[in-house]
Amino acid sequence: MRIVLIASMTAVVAFVLIGSVPVASHAQSPCPCILNCPAGDGYVVVGPEGGHKTPDLNGDGVVNLQDLAIFATAWPPAGTYLFCADYDCTGFINLVDLAHFATHWLHAGPVPGYNQPGIDHYKLYDTPLGPPFSGPVWVRDQFWEVVITELWLSKFGTPVSKNDVEVCDWMAHQTWWEFFVPGSIWTIEAQDQFGTHDWILFDPRFLVLPALKNEGVGQPLPELNHYLCYEAQGPPVQIEVFLEDQFDQVQVIVLEGKYFCNPCEKESPDGTMYPVVDPWAHLTVYQVLNPIPYQLLALVQDQFMTEIEEVLLHDNRYLAVPALKTFVFPTGSSDWERIRALYGTRRPDTK
Repeated sequence: MRIVLIASMTAVVAFVLIGSVPVASHAQSPCPCILNCPAGDGYVVVGPEGGHKTPDLNGDGVVNLQDLAIFATAWPPAGTYLFCADYDCTGFINLVDLAHFATHWLHAGPVPGYNQPGIDHYKLYDTPLGPPFSGPVWVRDQFWEVVITELWLSKFGTPVSKNDVEVCDWMAHQTWWEFFVPGSIWTIEAQDQFGTHDWILFDPRFLVLPALKNEGVGQPLPELNHYLCYEAQGPPVQIEVFLEDQFDQVQVIVLEGKYFCNPCEKESPDGTMYPVVDPWAHLTVYQVLNPIPYQLLALVQDQFMTEIEEVLLHDNRYLAVPALKTFVFPTGSSDWERIRALYGTRRPDTK
């Protein structure tokens, strides 16, 4: 039935709307598509950098006739170029874009590959706490500016395929450095493949660095986001997923949201500045139930390590998922009322 609906809609729309020439863009837009659509109220013609296109053009969570009406406004010959509907980033609206749109007809919820950041999932392994790295390390994100004096490596992230989704970069890993600084409370709305939910953010707890595993000396580190990750109360999921990284294949149960990671800029003790690479790419981190006990050895390097270090990996308890932060709720007394209404007064147990 779904295939029939898609084929019928494509044929009807093509017959009614097709023109002899494509609608040309008024600005050059690089690929991959880097606009969060919809952005703000309504939709935009040419928008700021960051984000990703989606066939849900009005942002109501389902691809339906309302989105088709928006798409139709860009159809040639009389249409006006609509950046959000130019799915293949050619600068023209044509049958290729219509085919992209029709493929997701009546889809409800986030559309994988469109309104998710183009970054990897990460399977997080616990590591034994070794000697601390002594700062000072300056870190700033949307909420915080903090100087961290001591950090301990406590987790290591490997890129992982979830349910056979292709991995962007098998070489790009993450080191999770834990620290202890009291923070404030924020309430946000975030969108990932498990839906759009409210998250309560508490103390900042980890600084996440790009890293390499089992690579030779002198190999350049990945140029990816650094993240400041907060203890969080996120949604319960209770979904079984299939994970495959460079170590194994396993079925795990995704439980509930435990951390939320903001892209951040960082200054190392030597004065080196690391800017945000993709301000739209966030991570939601969920606790997982993984029955496999691990005792793995990895040769790890990042910006804090003066040489390649041998790190023991065990206990995969978390999965990091690409996400977009779609709203930040105002702070204040009303925010506390919202927190109590959603989750009560209990702080999340994230240890």
